[in-house]
Amino acid sequence: MRTFSVIGVMVLLFVSVARTTSEDNLTAPPLQAGMSSENSFATNTQQCRASMRTLAGQAVIFFAANDRYPRNLKEIDMAGTVCPTCGLKYQLTSGDDHFYIECPLSFSPDHGNIDDGVTSWVDSGN
Repeated sequence: MRTFSVIGVMVLLFVSVARTTSEDNLTAPPLQAGMSSENSFATNTQQCRASMRTLAGQAVIFFAANDRYPRNLKEIDMAGTVCPTCGLKYQLTSGDDHFYIECPLSFSPDHGNIDDGVTSWVDSGN
């Protein structure tokens, strides 16, 4: 039984090292919290933008009920929402009659922002 455990650990270690030393990963930015090597950057970008759309929708619903936009994500019960790529919380800037949501991704290309419901990206119709 002990031999099987050692062999299993060795195989897992070998597979892990082989995956992290591939040529593709040498020029890629380091994986940050919440980023999965199985997900492509494009998929993470789509997920991030979907999250920002959800936040924007919740901000509009909040406005309809309170006649102002939320001052923070906690007011719309979305304070723990993070970008799937960088793992950081979204930034919300707002006033009574406007709001701006931004992904905090620190490397380019960024995921964009939503300014008063208008996205900084153009949807390709997918």
